[in-house]
Amino acid sequence: MTFMFVVVVIANLLKGGGGAFPSPIGLVCGGAGYWVLTLLMAAFLMGIALYVRAKIILPSATLKRSLGYRYQKGDVRWDSRNTILYPLICIAAGLCAGMFGIGGGIVKVWFLTLTLTLSLPLCQ
Repeated sequence: MTFMFVVVVIANLLKGGGGAFPSPIGLVCGGAGYWVLTLLMAAFLMGIALYVRAKIILPSATLKRSLGYRYQKGDVRWDSRNTILYPLICIAAGLCAGMFGIGGGIVKVWFLTLTLTLSLPLCQ
């Protein structure tokens, strides 16, 4: 987690912050280099997420099912569908929070109750 944070911070520092903090490598905000670096950062984060999904989340969910684990009310039953759906919900919540100034939780709670079959009190 720390490694991902450091990579994102370094990439954002390399992109610069407009007139107050110009890019140390000469990138122009909105230029081709800026967007290449942004897409590389997104690809890096997506790769980490897919790795964690394949190596940690799905194997532990498969093990739980094979051992007959009894899920409690409100437990997320991770499967190949939910491990893709949940990050997409979080991305949508982040976009809504950034574009409209609403809390991401407002979006996530409703999507989680509809898609992952969590009850509303457990999502609060």
